[in-house]
Amino acid sequence: MPSSRNALAAVLILSALSRSPAVVTEPAVRVLTGQDLSRSGLASVGDVLQRQPWATSARNAVTFSDGDGALLDHSTALAVRGLGPEHLLIRLDGQPLPTLLDGAVDLNMIPIGLVERIEYRPSASTAAGEGGLAGLVDIITRRDVQGSEIGAFYSQWDEGDGETRQADLTAGLSQGNRSLRLHLAHFERDAIQARDRRISAEPVFGTGLARGSAATPQGRFWFLDEDNAFRDWHLIEGSPAFSEVANDFRDFRDSDRYNFAAEQQLLSPESRFSIHAGLDQALSEGITLTINAFHARKRATREHTPNDLFLGAFGQPGFDTITISEDNHFNPFGFDFDPSENLVSLARRLTEAGNRRHHSSENSLRLQAVLSGDVSLNDRPWHWQLSVMHADREGNDRFRGYVDSDRLRQGLGPSFIDQDDQARCGDPSELLLDCVPINLFGGQGEDGSGTIDQEQLDFLLTSGAAMNRTTLNEWRFDIEGHAFSLPAGEVALTAGLLGRDTRYTQSMQGSPNSDLPDVRELAGTYRSDGVYLNARMPLLRHRWMMDMLELDVGVRHRDFDVFNGGTTLSTGLAWQPVSELQIHYRRDQALRVPSALQAFESTSSSLMVSFDPCSGVESGVSDPGIIERCQRDGIPPDGIFLPPVRADVLMGGAVSGGRTLNPEKSTLERIGVSWAPEALPGFHASLDVWSQEIEDFIRAPFFQEALVGCYWEGVETLCDRVTRNGFDTSVDLVPINDSRGASFRGMDLGLAYSGIPFPWGELDLHLDASRLSSVRLPTYDEDARALSQPNLSGTNRVNQAVPEWRADLTLDWRRDAWRFRWSMRFIDSMREPCQELTGATSVLLIDLGLCNDIERDEDGAIVPGGDHRNRIGSLTYHDVQLAYRFGHGGELAGGVSNLFDKAAQFSAATAAHSFDATIHEIPGRRLHVQYRQRF
Repeated sequence: MPSSRNALAAVLILSALSRSPAVVTEPAVRVLTGQDLSRSGLASVGDVLQRQPWATSARNAVTFSDGDGALLDHSTALAVRGLGPEHLLIRLDGQPLPTLLDGAVDLNMIPIGLVERIEYRPSASTAAGEGGLAGLVDIITRRDVQGSEIGAFYSQWDEGDGETRQADLTAGLSQGNRSLRLHLAHFERDAIQARDRRISAEPVFGTGLARGSAATPQGRFWFLDEDNAFRDWHLIEGSPAFSEVANDFRDFRDSDRYNFAAEQQLLSPESRFSIHAGLDQALSEGITLTINAFHARKRATREHTPNDLFLGAFGQPGFDTITISEDNHFNPFGFDFDPSENLVSLARRLTEAGNRRHHSSENSLRLQAVLSGDVSLNDRPWHWQLSVMHADREGNDRFRGYVDSDRLRQGLGPSFIDQDDQARCGDPSELLLDCVPINLFGGQGEDGSGTIDQEQLDFLLTSGAAMNRTTLNEWRFDIEGHAFSLPAGEVALTAGLLGRDTRYTQSMQGSPNSDLPDVRELAGTYRSDGVYLNARMPLLRHRWMMDMLELDVGVRHRDFDVFNGGTTLSTGLAWQPVSELQIHYRRDQALRVPSALQAFESTSSSLMVSFDPCSGVESGVSDPGIIERCQRDGIPPDGIFLPPVRADVLMGGAVSGGRTLNPEKSTLERIGVSWAPEALPGFHASLDVWSQEIEDFIRAPFFQEALVGCYWEGVETLCDRVTRNGFDTSVDLVPINDSRGASFRGMDLGLAYSGIPFPWGELDLHLDASRLSSVRLPTYDEDARALSQPNLSGTNRVNQAVPEWRADLTLDWRRDAWRFRWSMRFIDSMREPCQELTGATSVLLIDLGLCNDIERDEDGAIVPGGDHRNRIGSLTYHDVQLAYRFGHGGELAGGVSNLFDKAAQFSAATAAHSFDATIHEIPGRRLHVQYRQRF
């Protein structure tokens, strides 16, 4: 909540570039000042914004890794209302920031010390541009800088890890009609290991090694032996490099599984540097030139567990066709291991190679020039502004410690010992050059140092590099002023033109036959042009029960050269029966074009196996519609086909796949009331109830969804994506406009009481609460094998937490040079399926008491395969900070986040670490101290 005593004026504000009076028809705007950021006890803008009660689940530095794989950025994004980060429009000084390829903005690239304030609006105005279905975030940098200022920040967890250090310098100089400003910032953060927190020290909290990996340093061997008996063996620790089958292997046990969590990082090390320079130059009377230049770079390193090899019928793609020759020197069994005949799975952890490493860097450059002035039209003052902006963001990723499947195939072929007692590929009569025999049967050897030596590793391991880039060029012209008068006051008009070019690229270098992260080529560009007009009209003023009645209307039209364009409308009505009470209503429309990944990612095919909805035996088909649709595609529903279907699946971007997508179109309606009684100076309360509908929701369908949705549900848009010819099936999974759309319902509550006098100082109280009562996204229910649109409010799925309520209560006390803040952050409870983690049975979790909301029959017995759930309890985090202001312009502050050491709740549906880091914090208290000196 804003801290101004004039609450109505504080919450009803315009964007950074507007000089108009407050638009009273705009619902309450959340404002975070630079002081609010500084007093948060955090060092990054994105971390502060993710804590806000109106924010919902989004990735951050903790959720970067899914445990055993790699994503392609270390970004911290922001999401609102249960929509993804791509639905939020984020601007810096009035113009958009370049996004990542999935449409998100890495907010931690913006240093806290640069920010004057941050404003969040539930809906983007007609002047803002495309996007903003989930709202508009305006980040306004400091401009009125006089003198210089230095700041230092340090924090660490009470475990002694995760140290964060930040330093910044701000300077400003004004001479005559010119002013200059400069900001420098440097940030460093150390790692936190998952093993150093109880909840993340095991693959799944409370289960020991039961959910660990089958790929162990010794190796798991699951095969059909020469007597047609299945063996599931594990090499006994301490066995020699050349094992004897009878003595060195035993049955595999859960206690043999590998604890990959012990090698994971809960938080990765990261460093950032940024520089921002600005110039304001008065060119002539009434005309000003403003130039802003911003550069930021980020470096981060993430360590992953040592590579895990899975060969056999259950092997990784590209590794599931490798045969281990009976003539391989290291094969002690005397027969071939062939995935098509006898090898179910051979799993081996390459601990000899050490951890895989993912080095990430990002560089961002932004140049902005703004020419503004005042002009008189029809004897009325108008303000105009011409802005041009160039922004370029480039990310580079390097991957080390991955395996080349072609080389592994060669190394597991025939090999022998030559006259120099060296293992060689091939046989004595036909030596295979540039090849090293690979030993997957020796485990860690007798001394525990490993039997895959450096020569084998040098031959086997490969590296890769990925690059992704976003370039954004925008120009816009805006003009605003009073057009004419009505009896109740002046009619304000705002109009503008906008043009934008956006270009995306992504490329990958590395062996295509390896287990490197799947990064597909991407190249795409699009142009958008827009025009808008907005009018604010006072209808009545100073009448009985009509202190003010004002209407706000706006229209915006957008054209795109690749996507379909459209027109959006905005209307707002504000009624103040008395000066201290306002009732407002708004209806805003917005468009969003697809993200780069949704539109331009190159297409590729892969083979998938799934349940066949046209199998009469499996599904008991009797519905005439299902029978007709199956027969239409040449598949008689009489059970002659086996239940599984093997399909060639096409994935990638819609444009790359030859599709045309419509932009998503949102309609957001809000009705609210604001009250600022004159009898209580400094008090303000507000309540907003809202509803949102999104048409043509863009998403990629699931493989099983396409089949079930077509044949069982009769969704023709999905049938268009399924092609069948007997056993040959292909499914097109490039993104679609889902005709079911998406819907959201909720309410926002705010209360502020500033300047409460006490004998021992003054007190400010701020309450900000948000409720998501309904979040309905089109999806596919894997368990029910049906299309669905469930209410996700109060639920948690894989890294998609949607608590129904979030609230912040902040108490600020001040007296003379002392200041103290106590913040309480409430996160509501959530329910989640217990089966979602691995797709396996949840009996183990139930037995351990980790599934606390289970389905039982009338006798109290657990229902096998029932609707077993886990309830994630609500949490309230307490943060405190005490500060003292020195007389020479310095201020020292220190505090504790999570004062009472509230532990993160166990989550069965979370991909890594056993708690949902998109909504809950790393366990432990975090201590911080900071100093700021002004000269």
